[in-house]
Amino acid sequence: MPTSASSPPSTSPSTPPSPAAQLAAVAPSQFVAERDRLAAALARAGDRAGAAALKKLRKPTRAVWALNQLAREDEATCEALFTASDELMAVQKGRGDVNAFREALARQRGLFDELSALARRLLEEAQESADEATLTRVTRGLRAAAAGGEVRELLRQGALVEEPDEPGFLSFGAASVQAAPGEMPAARHDVHPKKEPASDEAASTRSPSREEARRERLQRAQSEAAKLAQSAAAALTEAQTFKEESEKQEEAVRHARDVAVAELARLREAVAAAEAKAQELGALWGKRKRALVEANSAWEAARARAAHLDAALADAEKAAHALSPRGRD
Repeated sequence: MPTSASSPPSTSPSTPPSPAAQLAAVAPSQFVAERDRLAAALARAGDRAGAAALKKLRKPTRAVWALNQLAREDEATCEALFTASDELMAVQKGRGDVNAFREALARQRGLFDELSALARRLLEEAQESADEATLTRVTRGLRAAAAGGEVRELLRQGALVEEPDEPGFLSFGAASVQAAPGEMPAARHDVHPKKEPASDEAASTRSPSREEARRERLQRAQSEAAKLAQSAAAALTEAQTFKEESEKQEEAVRHARDVAVAELARLREAVAAAEAKAQELGALWGKRKRALVEANSAWEAARARAAHLDAALADAEKAAHALSPRGRD
């Protein structure tokens, strides 16, 4: 059973939180550095005993840290889980009907899911790993707290220092194979039918110790039968949880595959469009290149024609000069 080595004391608005209370809110990845800093500050202030006690605090696991933050972040949902669990246990003990059992079971499952989602968010916000193994340990801690006792009180205070053991005899969410309350047949412990006493005198001579021993055996047998049934239900809970998680993972894989297929199709369309544009630009460049060649050819022809005309003009000027009177003289 976990114990609280350093439960954060309650503080009033005017009282600063104790070093232990400050540490309770520090993420595991930053715990050691912050613990050493606070211990050094206490030592400098002359509180060597407090510094030594603080240095003894161990870094919490991610699951323990998340469980403590749940109590601090959403006390109302935690209390709703405890209430639903108490109602479920009361129904399992025969103080309720089948409908009440199913309703309490549905409420409890919903609250487990809600708190697990909150734990994931808190871990991610603190930049801590919110892998499935950690979240499974968080759920186990919630189940242990739902069963009541010291674990529940420590969780209420946000003062867990180690991961609690999940109760092995309590059904949380798998009573579908367990007989509903009021439907389990009473255990039969006498192989042969009991014989009625021959007379009141014979009844009065029955040994009280034998009667008490018989009652104790009956109670033990009923208790063992109930524990076995509840253990079977708890095992089915684990199987159902595993199945649900597998279905969630399968759905996530299908979604990722669909997204990848859609992205691949989009990329293929983009490549096809780019290739078509390249062909279009290539054809346009070919036309412009041919037009440039033709323009260069026309320019060269024009230059040659101009040179020919310049030569003809020069010849004409020479002939005109020769025919003029001055030219003849």
